[in-house]
Amino acid sequence: MNIHQIEDLKMYLRYLQENPHEIDLLFKEFLINVTNFFRDAEAFESIKISALKPMIEEKSEFEVLRVWVLGCSSGEEVYSIAILINELLEELDKKIDVQIFGTDLDANSIKTARSGSYSGIISKDISQVRLKKYFYKNDNVYTIKNEIRDMVVFATHNLIKDPPFTKLDIISCRNLLIYLETVAQEKVLSNFNYALKQDGILFLGPSETIGKFIGAFSVVDKRWKIFKCIKSSGPVFDIIESHSMQYQKNSIAYWDSKFDLKDTKSEKAGLICYSTGRKKINRYICTPFCFN
Repeated sequence: MNIHQIEDLKMYLRYLQENPHEIDLLFKEFLINVTNFFRDAEAFESIKISALKPMIEEKSEFEVLRVWVLGCSSGEEVYSIAILINELLEELDKKIDVQIFGTDLDANSIKTARSGSYSGIISKDISQVRLKKYFYKNDNVYTIKNEIRDMVVFATHNLIKDPPFTKLDIISCRNLLIYLETVAQEKVLSNFNYALKQDGILFLGPSETIGKFIGAFSVVDKRWKIFKCIKSSGPVFDIIESHSMQYQKNSIAYWDSKFDLKDTKSEKAGLICYSTGRKKINRYICTPFCFN
């Protein structure tokens, strides 16, 4: 409003109606894209040793390690976790499939994440050993190598409206819940509890808590807010209308088809549909990547 020298909200509303592109600009102003590689280095070291390592040790070569990173912004946290997993796979001499889903509301941030390219400033957050091993350097740009990129799929996703991924070993949702109101936090945490496997790991930000879900999670690291799922609950979905999500693996087309969350004949798209009853109303909901 200051930029356009508009003082009255009604006048600004009219300006939005007459200038649709301004709505996108306004939307971006509300987004918080603060992130970096290995943010809170001690937290990442803790989840590596206390959660990822024992989990990978228990996995057989026929199992899949499934990770969901929410509010991933431009992808730094996703790639950080992928690097930790790669290091452990080498250390433990294990070969298992890894699926890491990075999601964010902002399509532009997802586009950056898929590119896997970052300015030289990331050298402040990543050791020279990791930079040399996991990145290509061209002038002052670092690009993540394929062995890490191949673990990751990025997609736009609305944490409140869209159904969660399921059968997950780890959910990382750091410094996002603090921006939600209590009711929304409870809905999200309930869905996390539902989405995680038994003994799955929830990784939150240092200022976040599990609230009233103390009976559903045990504490792995109190300081760095790492929790283990010990009791699964049902999902808390609102009535979901027709919605499509586009999935793409990094900068190369991966799945070009759009997934309709009301389509009950979507086996060809790799989706499993199930029904949920709420207030005596049954609706079919399809959750992406519910693979056996």
